[in-house]
Amino acid sequence: MVENILILGNGFDLAMGRKTSYGDFLRFLNSISVQSSNSEEFFDTNIIDGLIQEKKIEKDDYFSKISKNLFLNYIYENKKKLGKKWSSIELVISDIAEAIAFFKKNGIKNAYIENESNYTALIYIKKYLDVFVPGYLQLLAIIGSQEVMDKCNEKCIQALNDLTDYLEFYLTYLDKLDFDSDSDSEQRIVKQDSSLDAIEGLQNAKVLTFNYTDTANRLFGISEENTHFIHGRIDFARDKKSINTMVFGIEDKEDKTENINPDLISYQKFYQRIIKETGSDYRKFFEKPKDSGKSVDDMNIIVFGHSVDPLDKEIFEKCFELAEERGGKYKFIFNYYDEKAKREIVKNLTIILEKERMISLTAEQKVAFVKCDDVQRMKRELL
Repeated sequence: MVENILILGNGFDLAMGRKTSYGDFLRFLNSISVQSSNSEEFFDTNIIDGLIQEKKIEKDDYFSKISKNLFLNYIYENKKKLGKKWSSIELVISDIAEAIAFFKKNGIKNAYIENESNYTALIYIKKYLDVFVPGYLQLLAIIGSQEVMDKCNEKCIQALNDLTDYLEFYLTYLDKLDFDSDSDSEQRIVKQDSSLDAIEGLQNAKVLTFNYTDTANRLFGISEENTHFIHGRIDFARDKKSINTMVFGIEDKEDKTENINPDLISYQKFYQRIIKETGSDYRKFFEKPKDSGKSVDDMNIIVFGHSVDPLDKEIFEKCFELAEERGGKYKFIFNYYDEKAKREIVKNLTIILEKERMISLTAEQKVAFVKCDDVQRMKRELL
C-alpha cells in the first residue's frame, strides 16, 4: 500500500484558476477603498453587501481604514522601488518590523541609516512617525526613543491585524464568487488539469495546507478530517468574540529561542501559530500503524504550489524528520511551474536541508522534481 500526503501552497489555488495572489488581494483593496471612484468595475457589490450585512458591520467605517493602513501605504508609496516585489506583503511586513526594531536599538534622531539595506522602510517610518505616534518629538524628551518606538510598534501590530482581517474578507468574498450557486459570476471554479491527476485515489489523500482556503476539499473531495490548515483558515462569519486564526507574518530568523527579538515576535509565524492555536495535527499523517504487526506503507509527499520559502522552514524540516522516523520508503515530489521556479525550490530546499543532505536525498530517490502539468512524469516518480 502507498499513502499520499499533499503539501499545498498558494500556487495550488492559482493553478486551479483562483485569484488568490497577494497582487489580486491588493488590487481588490485598492478598488474597494472609499478613495476609489470607479471601484464597482472590479467586484460584485451584491456579494460585498451580503458579507457586510451578515457580519453586521458599518461598511463605510470598515473600508475607510484601508487607505490609512501603514503597510498598504508603504506598498503604494514605494511601488516603483519595490519593483516586482511590490505585492510581496510578507517581505514588506518584515522590512517595517525590522525598521522599528532598528530605531528602538539605535535611537530615532541620531541613527545613521544611509547605508542600511532596509533604507526604504527606515525612511518611511521616520517620515510618518508623527502620524503613527502623534507628538513624538515632545514624547522623546519625556519617555525616550525606546518607549516611542514601542508605541509605534503597537500601531504596526494593529495595522497587521487589520490587514489580516481584510485578507480574510477578500478570500471569503472569493469563495462566494467562485463556488456559491447564488453567484452571478461566469468564472465558476472547477478542477483544472495538473500533475496531481496521476495520483490514484486522490480523494483519500491527507492534506497539509499553508492556504487559508479549502479549495482541495471542494475540488478533490478530500475530507476536512484529513486536512490540516497549518496557518489557520478563513472564518469571516465567526462570533465577534472569536479571533481571526489566520497566521500572516514573517520568518523567525533566530535558531535559538533565547535570541528571539521580543519586538518582532508578534509578527512571527511561530508565535501566531501558538496564540491562534493552529496546532501540529499534520504530524499524525506520518504516524506508524498502531497495530505493531502491520507493515509500514510507502509514502509519497507531494508538494504543490509552494516555493519552499524559508519562511516555512520549520514545517518542512519536521516533515522530512517525520518521514525518516516513520520507516518504510518515502519520496518528496516537488512540483514546479517553470525552470525558474524549479531553481528557486532547489535553492530554498538547500538552505533548509543543506547541500550534502540534498545531494544524498536526490541520489537516493527520496526527492524528485516534476513540472506541475506533467502527468506522465508524475506517474513515473510516484512510489
